[in-house]
Amino acid sequence: AVFSLIAGKKEQDRLFALATRDGLTGLFVIRHFRTLLNHAVVEAHRKKEPLSLILIDLDFFKKVNDTYGHVAGDVVLKRVAKILQESVKKEGVPPDRNIPARYGGEEMIIMFKNCSLTDAAFNYGEAIRRAVEAEVIEYENVKIHQTISMGVATLHPEETVPDLMVHRADTALYRAKETGRNRVCIEKPETSPET
Repeated sequence: AVFSLIAGKKEQDRLFALATRDGLTGLFVIRHFRTLLNHAVVEAHRKKEPLSLILIDLDFFKKVNDTYGHVAGDVVLKRVAKILQESVKKEGVPPDRNIPARYGGEEMIIMFKNCSLTDAAFNYGEAIRRAVEAEVIEYENVKIHQTISMGVATLHPEETVPDLMVHRADTALYRAKETGRNRVCIEKPETSPET
């Protein structure tokens, strides 16, 4: 009976991982991430705690696929995802506080619970950007250098759903790409309702 319970639990965990994790990167799939984000927004609003997120795009990723092939692109995606997972872990921080996910294609997203806009951008975002830039990804004797652009936004006090925050992060990401890539841009103050 104990064996059956353990085996059943392992199978249940395996099926949950298949349903919630991206098969290539191991990050959460966006559908599951949205559920976690919606819960985090409700909690942050109720507790009056900060909640921030970073939207990430791999710079010129199409060129990697076109030059080295899609298998090389997959290697790059996996390595960047690994850097994200390693970078969001900090000593004394609960493992469910900073949550990365694959947003789609070459875009990724990270939610930071109880984390201000500046903390997310400069203590996490800039460190992640530097780590990716410094990484040399090897594929079939070729060294691939990858950079990322990032847009950072935070939940405003009156917001009870994440949509506007995600939109502001997307706008900041677009600005990062338009102004030279390989940079972190935060939401503009004028996008805030009170200004």
